[in-house]
Amino acid sequence: MSQSITLEQLWGAIPGDNLQRQQQFDPGRTSGLPEPARRYLTHAIAAGTRLASAVRLTMHGEIKLAGWSRFTAEQVINWSRGMMWQATVRVHGIPISGGDSFADGEGAMRWKALGIVPIVSASGVDITRSTAGRVNVESI
Repeated sequence: MSQSITLEQLWGAIPGDNLQRQQQFDPGRTSGLPEPARRYLTHAIAAGTRLASAVRLTMHGEIKLAGWSRFTAEQVINWSRGMMWQATVRVHGIPISGGDSFADGEGAMRWKALGIVPIVSASGVDITRSTAGRVNVESI
């Protein structure tokens, strides 16, 4: 992905021992939420649990392109910087690699065949809005 930040840099940008990293779950902070959300959070998270500011996931499955194809992917969600999802899928034996990102307020989508031939290169307001929505939903 030709974005100003790589997956490794996004993961490495996790706050260290600052206050954000040390925040703990306080059930009192849920008082303004709808009752079902408040009930779920107070049931699922013990008071005093340290709150994570980032997550790194690996995944595999199938993605529908011209048909269903197997893929492997890695994703980093860093609440203070954004999200990056990088995947590799084989279409008729040809590796296609790329993914989506939202970092520092800008979204992008980049895919290349054989790691060199650009297939998709998109950015702009619509991509940013889409990837911003994705990082918010996937942060849950």
